[in-house]
Amino acid sequence: MGEGNYEEAGEWYGRAIDLSKGARNDDVAIFYINRAACNSQTHAYKKVIADCDEAISINPKLAKAFLRRAIAHEGLEKWQKAADDYKTVMELEPGSANASAGYTRCMKYARDML
Repeated sequence: MGEGNYEEAGEWYGRAIDLSKGARNDDVAIFYINRAACNSQTHAYKKVIADCDEAISINPKLAKAFLRRAIAHEGLEKWQKAADDYKTVMELEPGSANASAGYTRCMKYARDML
């Protein structure tokens, strides 16, 4: 993934998920999170959200899954959903500057939409 081959890397993470044969542990959750990162690079935000949902269903304390899902919601202009996920990241990782900035930004857009 470091070389910019996001689609290929996403396929490899998909294979790792398939080979896990239904296992639901932190390793599998990380595969989903990493595939979400690949999809985020290609702006496939609905796929990012689906993968993050899977990771969160496995381990609801994985801040990175909420952060990636927040970014995807933001990309789809779903401001309140993004803000909610950023808030969860701030609860899981107090002091996260990315989450704080994202939350503030999304709340502004959500208020502007009213």
